[in-house]
Amino acid sequence: MSGRDKLLRLTCRGGILSLGLFMAGLPCTENTNRAAELPLAATVNLGKVYGVAINGNFAYAALPAEGKIVVMDIAKPDAPQIVGECLTGPAPFHIVITGTTAYVAARHGGVFVVDIENPRSPRLVSNYDSVEWATGVAVCGNILYVCCRSHGLELVDISNPHRLQHLGTARIGEAQHVAVKENYAYVGLIGSRQIGVVDCSNPRNPKVVTRIDVDGHAYGVDLKEDLLFVATGHHSGSGEHGRGHGLEILSVADRENPTRIGGIKTPPFYLNSPDRWTVKVSGDYAFLADGINGVFAVDVKDPLNPRLLGQGKVPDYAFDLALGENHVYVGGVNGGFHVFKAEGMPSTSISLQDKAMVVPPPDTKPNAVDGFRVFAPGAKICDAAIIDDRAFVAAGADGIYFL
Repeated sequence: MSGRDKLLRLTCRGGILSLGLFMAGLPCTENTNRAAELPLAATVNLGKVYGVAINGNFAYAALPAEGKIVVMDIAKPDAPQIVGECLTGPAPFHIVITGTTAYVAARHGGVFVVDIENPRSPRLVSNYDSVEWATGVAVCGNILYVCCRSHGLELVDISNPHRLQHLGTARIGEAQHVAVKENYAYVGLIGSRQIGVVDCSNPRNPKVVTRIDVDGHAYGVDLKEDLLFVATGHHSGSGEHGRGHGLEILSVADRENPTRIGGIKTPPFYLNSPDRWTVKVSGDYAFLADGINGVFAVDVKDPLNPRLLGQGKVPDYAFDLALGENHVYVGGVNGGFHVFKAEGMPSTSISLQDKAMVVPPPDTKPNAVDGFRVFAPGAKICDAAIIDDRAFVAAGADGIYFL
């Protein structure tokens, strides 16, 4: 029996009838009464969990209220064990992992860099002061892509994890999450109900290419080959209140001109806050964290005709998710860390995309413009004051410069 058939059979409630209905390929609608139940395997009461990431046999959960990352051993997924933690600072929100390093978007706290070489003893390495609140991050090569809400997308050099360096910013709109393919970044723009495309071939001068409308307020994004998966919420493009929730699938074969090829809708709801929806893809399946709807499993083998397979209910609000072999790990706004079974799902691995970006050498800049000398520390300049013949410059994570 194939993994796909196993997922259908083992997660269905209702036996042969339900299996027959799903394999017949019923169209996905807002009616989820026929959806199979994704069994809940475990819950760890951690309070608010805003971000979740998986690396090997360890899960990492971002706890904003406590300002820390908690590490759990998930060798036995139905019995996660807390084995370590790392105090970061304000509001850890979203986590991505590459190698032995975790990058944590922390809203007004910027970006935290955490060494996880020893998962049982994670260590804070540095903090980067992003140009605005950091809501989502992605890594490709030695470049960190940071979604900075209304300030758009910021590119950061992470060659030295102890001292991250600003590269450039694309003012594309209210950016929340980002996925990267070759030289292009695809950004979920929540306010305008769009996907933004940014050409990052020159990381010091990223260029906005286009914006593509989707049927809902875009947030989470994920890539599989030439397909972009977008989690949407709130209101539809036609203005129907609460009916923007679901999954949009776009082809990015033409990197600069994505086109919508498929999608589904999930049951409508509206909450002013929280307002986050995420998607992760593994093999032929996409998984949605869809707020009070919980978690959805979607068959995307045929991206033109996605099919709803199952739904996992959470006691509060599904805020983020990560995938492991045969299991989905979910962060709840108040209910903690939840583990759902999804038999037949292939294991996932951390990917740095298909082509690593290279940071070009700094542009040669004059040290004087129109008779004024130029001071460029490389960090965000927040304020400056002059007393007599001295200048005091507040430069974010760099601290204060005296000139």
